[in-house]
Amino acid sequence: MPIQGTTLVRAFATLTADADADIIEAENVVIGGVTYTFDAASPLDTINTVPFVTAFAPNMAALVKVINVTGTVLTDYYTGQTKNQYCHAVLVSAGVVAIYSRVAGVSGNLVAITVGNSAIVLSDNNGALLKLGAGFIDTAIDNLQASAQINSEVAQFLAEMEINPNL
Repeated sequence: MPIQGTTLVRAFATLTADADADIIEAENVVIGGVTYTFDAASPLDTINTVPFVTAFAPNMAALVKVINVTGTVLTDYYTGQTKNQYCHAVLVSAGVVAIYSRVAGVSGNLVAITVGNSAIVLSDNNGALLKLGAGFIDTAIDNLQASAQINSEVAQFLAEMEINPNL
């Protein structure tokens, strides 16, 4: 039996590279106040710089690696790079990246996101913000405490609320 009133949903937005309009060098994507810049000349000399190539799909995959700090240091991102503190990225398919808030609930709807030119299309967003985050953490915790269910269901719920450090 599910715990009532505890559904927390992460806010999100989608970035899609237009295959017919090349991403340009110096293109910017801003997520949670962090500006990520595509750079072919010296991509591994500065934090938040995305290694740039002329094909759209590798650029989007590279963006995910920089946002999440995954891959190999000095191959995929600069030594001092840190994970975006507000969001994580998922490569959905070639050229399509989903951006999810790290915190579940409506507070994720406050994370800002913008793109520089029309070669990267921002969708599933609310203006310059992520959208569709749902639920309130304090309400979910209150409902959990009121249910007094201390079992595997509660443990699973708490695990889902916790931010996964690998994202």
